[in-house]
Amino acid sequence: MTEPPQPPPGQWGGQPPGPPQGGGAPYGGPPQGAPPGYGQQQPPPYGNQYGDPQQYGSPQQYGGQQHGYSPYPANGDQSGYGPGHGTPVERPADVETSFKLWIASVIVGLISSVIAFIQMPAMIDAAIAAQPLPTGLSESDLRFGIQIGIVVGIVVGLIFLALYLLFVFKMRAGRNWARIVLTVLGALSVLFTLISFGSVIQQFSAGALGAVSAILTIGQLLLIIAAIVFMWRPAAAAYFSQSRAVR
Repeated sequence: MTEPPQPPPGQWGGQPPGPPQGGGAPYGGPPQGAPPGYGQQQPPPYGNQYGDPQQYGSPQQYGGQQHGYSPYPANGDQSGYGPGHGTPVERPADVETSFKLWIASVIVGLISSVIAFIQMPAMIDAAIAAQPLPTGLSESDLRFGIQIGIVVGIVVGLIFLALYLLFVFKMRAGRNWARIVLTVLGALSVLFTLISFGSVIQQFSAGALGAVSAILTIGQLLLIIAAIVFMWRPAAAAYFSQSRAVR
């Protein structure tokens, strides 16, 4: 009889051959313990290196790196004006001069109103002495009527001064409608002053306060005329046109 083949030494009981001893590499791979060859990537070390912080919850970046949010607009416009707004228009000297003249006229008007209130009795006496007493009207009634007229005039003047202040600051800011309103109000003031110019002249005979009031009235008239002229000079007109285009 033929004897069955004997297993190689070290294998008993028909066990399958195990992996080669001595740390040999699998078939087709480099031997274990050998340095990595050219073009082969060395496997990363086990775990994180000392001092390398772990990154958890890092958002996945799809399609490339995402940039952070920039607080500035993409076009680089940081002028501080919204859409449709440009750089502020430079205010010419004519507009500044007109503004100062208007403010001066308002101050003169306030002083005139205070003086008119103080000298009211003297103004009434001068008005009664300048004209004969109407038939059927007593002196007390005439005095009361003149007093009411003076008070109404002072109140209306104060209202006009308040409106002047509002429109003057709007005009200085480049509002063309304010320039037009100031022109109309100023023209009306000049017209009324010229109509009542006779009474203004009569104030010179009402004592020192009357003379001061008359001088202030004439001075205010000249200030208003000059302010209107400076508002409509070419440089000022160009300023209002440019301001309207910017807004």
